[in-house]
Amino acid sequence: MNFSCHFSRCARFVLACCLASLVLVGCGGSSDIVKPRGKLLVAGSPYDQKTSDPLMVIFYPVGTAVEDTYPAIINDDGTFEVIGRDGDGIPPGKYAVSIEPQRDNLKTAVAVLPTYKGRQSSLVVEITADHAEVPPIEVTQ
Repeated sequence: MNFSCHFSRCARFVLACCLASLVLVGCGGSSDIVKPRGKLLVAGSPYDQKTSDPLMVIFYPVGTAVEDTYPAIINDDGTFEVIGRDGDGIPPGKYAVSIEPQRDNLKTAVAVLPTYKGRQSSLVVEITADHAEVPPIEVTQ
C-alpha cells in the first residue's frame, strides 16, 4: 500500500466524521426550543379578534440579560402561539407576558389589566420543554 493512498483514505474518513458531527450538532439545538401556547379571555369568553380591537401578546425573558422580545401570533378564536424569530419557538425559561392594544386609538376598548403591560407585567409564566402550555389569560378587569 502506498503512503499517499493511505493518507488520502484517512483524510476522507476524518472529513466525513467532521461533516457528520456538524450535522448532528445542528440537529440537536432544536430540543431547547419550545412554542408556548395559550388562550386570551375577555369577560370569561374567548377573545374574538374579528370583533375587538387587535391585541398584542409579547413574552419578555425574566432574570436574564437577554433583551429579546417574543411576540405571539393570535388566532381569531383567541388562542395564541409564540413561534420566535425563526418560527421554531423560544428558549425555555421565565417570561413576563405583556398584553397590549396594537394601537392607541381604540374603537371598542378592551380594558386590558394595566398590570399586564410591558416588561414589568405581573403575569409571569415558566416555560419548559415539558410544559409549554400557558393557562388561559383573562385580559379584562
